[in-house]
Amino acid sequence: MSSVMDYELERPVPNDEDGDTEFIQVQVTYNWYGAHRGYRNSLGVPEEPDEPAHAEVDNITKEDGTEIKVSDDEMAAIEEACLKHAEGDTSW
Repeated sequence: MSSVMDYELERPVPNDEDGDTEFIQVQVTYNWYGAHRGYRNSLGVPEEPDEPAHAEVDNITKEDGTEIKVSDDEMAAIEEACLKHAEGDTSW
């Protein structure tokens, strides 16, 4: 099931020599998958690894509805925020 979250990206201002940043409001659509315990045999020995909870981002759009591309670092931060959002933590 897809979830939607508002997020604020901080990016450098284009063509700005002072190193100023701007904040861009985006909306993130993502799917969240809870942690899953891997298969254990009858003695309780793991035969498959446990899978941690994770989020997969479907799309990221600006306020006007246009999709936006993000860097790998931005995506990692967004995915972490999605996990916290899905778990009810709003500290991100």
